[in-house]
Amino acid sequence: MISIGLFFATQLSAYVLSIIYMPAFAFLGYQSVYFLHHRTRWWYWQVPDLPYSFGMSVLVLVLAIADRRRTTESSVLGSAPLRWMWILVVLYGFTYFWAVRPDAHLNSFDDFFKLVIVVTCAYKLCSNALALNYYLYGYVFGASYLGYYLLEVGRNAGERVSNFGVIDSPDVNDLAALIVPAAILALHYFFIHVGWRRILIVIRGALIVNALVLVNSRGAFLGLFAGATFYITRVYLLGKKLKISRMRVVLVVLLGLLALVQVFDETALNRILGLKEEATLTEEQQTGSTRVFFWMAAAEMSKDHPFGLGSGAFPAMSAIYIPETVNTGSSRNRAVHSTWFQTLSEVGYPGLVIFVIMILSAFSVTQKALRQTLFCDDSRGALTVLAIQACLLSYLVSVTFLDRMRAVVLYWLIMFAACAYNVYVKQAKINGGDAGQGLQPAERSGRSWSGSTARVESTALLFRRESIAMSNQAKYPA
Repeated sequence: MISIGLFFATQLSAYVLSIIYMPAFAFLGYQSVYFLHHRTRWWYWQVPDLPYSFGMSVLVLVLAIADRRRTTESSVLGSAPLRWMWILVVLYGFTYFWAVRPDAHLNSFDDFFKLVIVVTCAYKLCSNALALNYYLYGYVFGASYLGYYLLEVGRNAGERVSNFGVIDSPDVNDLAALIVPAAILALHYFFIHVGWRRILIVIRGALIVNALVLVNSRGAFLGLFAGATFYITRVYLLGKKLKISRMRVVLVVLLGLLALVQVFDETALNRILGLKEEATLTEEQQTGSTRVFFWMAAAEMSKDHPFGLGSGAFPAMSAIYIPETVNTGSSRNRAVHSTWFQTLSEVGYPGLVIFVIMILSAFSVTQKALRQTLFCDDSRGALTVLAIQACLLSYLVSVTFLDRMRAVVLYWLIMFAACAYNVYVKQAKINGGDAGQGLQPAERSGRSWSGSTARVESTALLFRRESIAMSNQAKYPA
């Protein structure tokens, strides 16, 4: 009953708050449907069979169109990651004409197209730093719910969890990959929160990490290590600029290691230690390293089909390109087990180039946002940008071993990067260098201000802008 009540509470709250408080809450409702509502939940059949995701998608779209005042500066064409995202969608659509499985490709394109529309609208609704943080909180909330649910279910397939997922990730390895960025965000909020908020994020972080242990995905463990190491290292090196002592960073690392010792069990440790054995490349036995032969086969396939063959291309053609001497288990039609090679096999070399540029542009805009926040002495904004970079890195490492080219979470993370640039760079220029706040005080809270309060706030903001301008003139005289 807790799950059912939570699901309806999040939906109702999203509808109400997106209308009376902040339009960005519509995307939080979309996130909650993604994380909570799936046929693998025991309570799925106890709620009315309604198109919840479609309803939230329509709400996001309508608010993005209606709220033009807030979204004027959130131009899609002005965002490099979103531009490349749309170019990739267009190319994916054209691939239909030579796809090896036209019907399957058309279905995949339909889902991909709708996903990018929602992501684009969510980007336009993210008009300030508060909205961006709500998006990130929504991610942590959804992932922690999955952790809570898995805690109740436990391992139901020997050393792992099975038959559990979300809408576009029916496999538990996919599920583990999408949980990893939430663990990074939990680490991030541990740094910036105090008091009861820190206690709450510790609980959520424990549920998330415990879920990773229960799923026992080695790729997810690698992604978690890469993302956490990146975030901690950057915070440590930028400690003085971020107003965080290096001793505090070291203490957080020690506390994190102590928590991992408590959460990790013998099964998870054996799974991680088995990476060395799995790394041994052999044709006679099917192991984790067998996917290297799949990658080589995808590369060979791309020579014959440089523009790709659409959705499901490699499973359809793998029997031709995988050497007969390689043990592939019960079937010769195998997934390529890599997002990068999946992209190559589905949309060819042009698609892979566009995909890589899209990823690089996401890192590029966040790096610009980081420089802006540091220049404006906005340590919280800088930490948020670093967390988004670490989340994207952790997810990319995790899906290097999975087919997740069109994963919902991947495009969320790219959108978060675009939002960070919009909030901390573009909006900061409009508001006289106020990178950490983005919009005027009235718009930050999502409420409409009037009367003397608005005049006082406007006067204070004008004074701050003039002070920043005078300071910049002193630093950089003409």
